[in-house]
Amino acid sequence: MSRKEARESVMCFLFQNTFIDKYDSSIEDRIDNYISFREFDSDDIDFFKAQVTGIIDQKAYLDEEISKYLVDWKVSRLPRVDLAILETAFYEMLFSDDIPTSVSISEAVRLSKKYGNEQTRNYINGVLSSFSKNIPNKD
Repeated sequence: MSRKEARESVMCFLFQNTFIDKYDSSIEDRIDNYISFREFDSDDIDFFKAQVTGIIDQKAYLDEEISKYLVDWKVSRLPRVDLAILETAFYEMLFSDDIPTSVSISEAVRLSKKYGNEQTRNYINGVLSSFSKNIPNKD
């Protein structure tokens, strides 16, 4: 599995997780279950687990940051897939020093093309581009 596929799995897990009753199982169990149905190598598992747990741990902060860059939207009204894409990208841009900002934006736009529509792609690109101007340049 490539890093691109692992990142997509992170986004898909976050999206899927919004439909699961939080009291049914622990996040660790949900992660292990998700991994068991995919072909991850050990590096991908480490990346996936670190990204997912980091995003979940920082969800309130990430959603607060995302809300600052939304135009005519509230985080609570965003489609779940769009929010999962944005949370993944914002987390990478803020906390993953080994991932260039341009890669985070490009991958988020790629995911929005695959899982959203024309408006989704443009909206996500605009939000991330605006946000990228206000974080330290990692590139």
